[in-house]
Amino acid sequence: MAAGTPLTGNTMTFKIAGTAVDHTAKWTVKGTAAKGRYASNSTSGGRKTTVGVKDWSGSATLFIHAGATMAMVIGTEYAVVCHGTASSDTITGTIIVTDVGDITFDADSGEPVACDFAFDFQGIPTGAGAFTLS
Repeated sequence: MAAGTPLTGNTMTFKIAGTAVDHTAKWTVKGTAAKGRYASNSTSGGRKTTVGVKDWSGSATLFIHAGATMAMVIGTEYAVVCHGTASSDTITGTIIVTDVGDITFDADSGEPVACDFAFDFQGIPTGAGAFTLS
């Protein structure tokens, strides 16, 4: 997988504390790293890059059913499992919610029907199956 390419799920589930959220519209996970650029006698006049601290973040769009509360609260940590198309394709870790919104409302009833959440992983998540995170 190309560097910086978000990992995404389409026919998948998003589990919070072991419980699957009903009707996940989508989720994405992206890893980045701090980088330092340098040049020296050994680089033949060109620049090289070194990779430092890794940072994993993501987002999820979750449906809100009538009478239900939003699945996640800003500033709260959750244990999550992001499942891909195959049940063996997973990304597991602890996240902290950093952004809540946009909230989508039904035009007829005025009820909230979906919400976007952004999150940061607390440390490096664990990937399995097609989601190798090294």
